[in-house]
Amino acid sequence: MSTNTKVRAGADAGGTFTDFVALLEGSGELLVGKTLSTPDDPASAIESASRKAGVAIETIDLLVYGTTIATNTLLERKGAKVGLLATRGFRDLLAIQRVTRLHHFDLHWKKTPALVARRLRRGVLERVLFDGSVETPLDEAQLRDEVAFLIAEGVESIAVSYLFSFMNPEHERRTAEIIKEMAPDIQISLSSEVLPKWGEFTRTSTTVVDAHLKPLLNSYFKNLSRRCTDAGVGHLQIMQSNGGAATALAAAETPARLVKSGPAGGVIAASYIGRLTGQKHIIIADMGGTSFEAGFLPNCTPGFTAREELEYGVPIAVNMIDVRAIGAGGGSIARIDEAGILKVGPQSAGSKPGPACYGLGGAQATITDANVVLGRMPDAFPLGGDLRLNREMAEKVLEPLGTALGMSTIRVARGIIDVAVNNMAQAMRLVTIDQGHDPRNATLLPYGGAGPLHACELARALHISKILLPRYPGAFSALGALISETRFDYRQTCRMLLSSLNAERADRVYRELEEKAKEDFLKEGFKAAPVISRTIELRYFGQNFELDIPVPEGTLDRASFATIVDSFHTEHERLYGYRIPGEEIEFLNLNVAARSGGTGIELPRIKADGKASPLGTAAVILPGDDEPTDTPLYQRENLGAGARIVGPAIIGQMDTTTLLSRDAVATVDEYGNMLIELKGDAK
Repeated sequence: MSTNTKVRAGADAGGTFTDFVALLEGSGELLVGKTLSTPDDPASAIESASRKAGVAIETIDLLVYGTTIATNTLLERKGAKVGLLATRGFRDLLAIQRVTRLHHFDLHWKKTPALVARRLRRGVLERVLFDGSVETPLDEAQLRDEVAFLIAEGVESIAVSYLFSFMNPEHERRTAEIIKEMAPDIQISLSSEVLPKWGEFTRTSTTVVDAHLKPLLNSYFKNLSRRCTDAGVGHLQIMQSNGGAATALAAAETPARLVKSGPAGGVIAASYIGRLTGQKHIIIADMGGTSFEAGFLPNCTPGFTAREELEYGVPIAVNMIDVRAIGAGGGSIARIDEAGILKVGPQSAGSKPGPACYGLGGAQATITDANVVLGRMPDAFPLGGDLRLNREMAEKVLEPLGTALGMSTIRVARGIIDVAVNNMAQAMRLVTIDQGHDPRNATLLPYGGAGPLHACELARALHISKILLPRYPGAFSALGALISETRFDYRQTCRMLLSSLNAERADRVYRELEEKAKEDFLKEGFKAAPVISRTIELRYFGQNFELDIPVPEGTLDRASFATIVDSFHTEHERLYGYRIPGEEIEFLNLNVAARSGGTGIELPRIKADGKASPLGTAAVILPGDDEPTDTPLYQRENLGAGARIVGPAIIGQMDTTTLLSRDAVATVDEYGNMLIELKGDAK
């Protein structure tokens, strides 16, 4: 490849592998690389994966990077030591949480511990009322005493969350000035900037999460940006939880936006591929090395949520791609619990040491080890193109489980896969059936390094008859990063009742948010104004949860709100089966999404070639079998558009392995995707 060729690239760093996808300017060629992740030095994995893809890193003009570091840091609680400044009397919100319980009838259940110890949660004498007026001025002398205490305690970051600061942020802003004066090196997160939104507990929790992540992610992105610059990368952007990219500097300013940076790329790619191939609805099944994410895309449109809780009782209320995650990746560890029942996950072997079959020191049985024992990951297809899997080591770690359960190694391996598939299918039901969507009307889109191995079994479990397998499933999230556009989301509480509606006030708030969006896009280097879309959160008066409804463009008036209310009634009836015309309605939060308007990227087509010649066969234990079957092996890269394969078959490629069950027929389309149809009564 010429060093003068301009390259746009996407990279996705998961818990086990780092994936890399590059698009060459002019030729439109896609190049893919995959390597084991290096959590302590992510730039090394990016360089290694780019080399495997045949891309000189100095030729990259733009690199968009998705990462699970924010998620993992939060789950493992390895972020900063945080202090919280709250309005006096409200410092214990983090511990009180909500009235609901995770397990209503478990007398031994304990709440998730707060991210901030009570000693480091300090009350500040100040009070802003619900309308933004000041009842009690900020007591700066007392505030200085509390900040001095936190400094002496060695906090690295301070979260500031005062009552109704989203209506009047002056006390929080003055607090930040005093902290910077007393301790310039301490990171600060203000709730009026992180989440200027109604909901005291969720706003405080989100601000604390931001503060917990900020020091580590600031350092992480600073080092990554420096390494990329030194290597010759032109520009670095970071994938956000909302499926949009932002500069590393902007991303580090509010790291709470990055909690689902990794999964977001796959959803964006799924939306793109679904539309490209004319699918109606998409169910994603992202199975990587550490976790599994499921999501439903109606009309191939990503869903969003502001109700994420990675841990129960630790809400993160920023706008993010709506997926359901469980601990079920290729590296998920199988074990026997106290009752003698086989369990799989959520613990993972990660990339170090990884599954036992990697030969890197892993000593516990994983899903990948089970697939190797079943012959579903044959030697003909090394993992990542060069990692050959050791079947003897896989069998060795499964033997103790077999002994404990009184089963053969093969039966244990099948059991591990069955348990994992059941867990993943349940996550898929939560995002479809539980939300009023019929999975039988959708196309399953599996990806991640391990997704295609289990696609047919997952489809059968949900009675789905059609599977769309992208060209590079194992690097699909990196592809999503590659094709992502810049995006920022803005929220502001503006509480009104329908009976006393003030359309002019709402219109003014929307215009202020849109001006902020224009300023942020100028900082990102865009000369053109962003593409703006609006929504509003409303509910029947007295309800606890809101629905997010689209808002018309242009100046808002009473006619605009009449349209909004009609849409609300319709959506409420769709979700809950009823509507209440004439009932009082409460408007709460105004939302603005600002996008750069697309990248103009088009995926390359592949050559037409209807031939599908197997490389050979391998002994594979297929779903439902106890004995091996000689199964044809195909190289994915050798399949041209129009190629057709009748299962059973194993299809290998650099980034993943696909298992076609006996009832499956796969056809390759012009973009290199495989459409798999399950024969028989899938419904």
